[in-house]
Amino acid sequence: MENKDKEHISEKFREYYSKNLSAPNAINEREFGFGWEGKIDYRHKSFSSFQEFKAFVLETVPLYMSYSIAYYDFPDRRPVEKKGYKGAELVFDIDVNEEHEGHNPILCPVCLAKAKNMALRLIEEFLIKDFGFSRREINVNFSGSKGYHIHVENEKIRELSKEQRALMSDYISGKGAGDFLLQHGKSFSGPTATSKGWKKRIFNEVLKFFSSANLSDFRKYKIQKKIAEYIIENRQKIMENLKRGEWDVFKGAKFWGAYLPLVIKKIAVDIDKPVTFDLSRLIRVPNSLHGGSSLVARITANLDEFDPLVDAVGFSSGNFIKVHALKNISLSLLNRTFELKKGEEKSIPEAAAMVLLCKNVATLKL
Repeated sequence: MENKDKEHISEKFREYYSKNLSAPNAINEREFGFGWEGKIDYRHKSFSSFQEFKAFVLETVPLYMSYSIAYYDFPDRRPVEKKGYKGAELVFDIDVNEEHEGHNPILCPVCLAKAKNMALRLIEEFLIKDFGFSRREINVNFSGSKGYHIHVENEKIRELSKEQRALMSDYISGKGAGDFLLQHGKSFSGPTATSKGWKKRIFNEVLKFFSSANLSDFRKYKIQKKIAEYIIENRQKIMENLKRGEWDVFKGAKFWGAYLPLVIKKIAVDIDKPVTFDLSRLIRVPNSLHGGSSLVARITANLDEFDPLVDAVGFSSGNFIKVHALKNISLSLLNRTFELKKGEEKSIPEAAAMVLLCKNVATLKL
């Protein structure tokens, strides 16, 4: 990245933070980390007040800002054992960056939509329904890049151990979820329509699939044609057996051993587990800018209606800046698509230009 681009990004970030900076609660009990080249170049920093925090940010203008999910007596001490641990928030990190047909490595609407869907499922199906958290205890912010951070906070949660948090992560990701078939001689029993938790999820997904799948659908699950034909021919009988908890459809566990892991993978929520169980983890400061995208780690009160390619834009759509494309570019932002060919110079809205500069796929044309 050229110096003029770095200077422009720094100037615009400072301008943003002069008006929009926010900080986590209990700021004097948090450890902070900052990045000017990488995501965290410097950590074990603490602040006694928001004013001190703001003065540091405006003076140094970091590209990335993170804070500890933990509360400490002495957050600036090192190593971590000397900080005086007082408990921690419960945080889940969801990121999606999957190669697929039409994938856009700059900002991918398909990946962002999948991340949002997983975040919604995590909240509704696991945090609220299975774990019993209330909506008022859950806060969500866009990560600023490829996903979402879900924060859960109350006094009891602060007491959760690393091991307890790891168990929650395992449960959400489906670890051991398929270990429910009970063998009775040559027969197998399993969940029914009245089951709960993972058993009910798997039951619903299996029933839904068996009720409508064709040969092509079965091939996606690598199910042999002979077995697929048997299921299709005996579909109604099999479904009635499953509803009664009779899972010995094929007189053996080989089919289920191959099929169920694929079902679990489909309906599990893919979280970054260490973020949840690492008690010394730093997480992005909500409403801060992401140095690799220029988007805001925006707190959202209504995830259903949130669109990061509109609602997480932190810069002007009215000011235009001329940029020089370093590669072929397609960027969806603010309900528009910006197309530039490698070597092309074009004036585009500042919001789009900042994304391209931070992604290092374009440079300023002065």
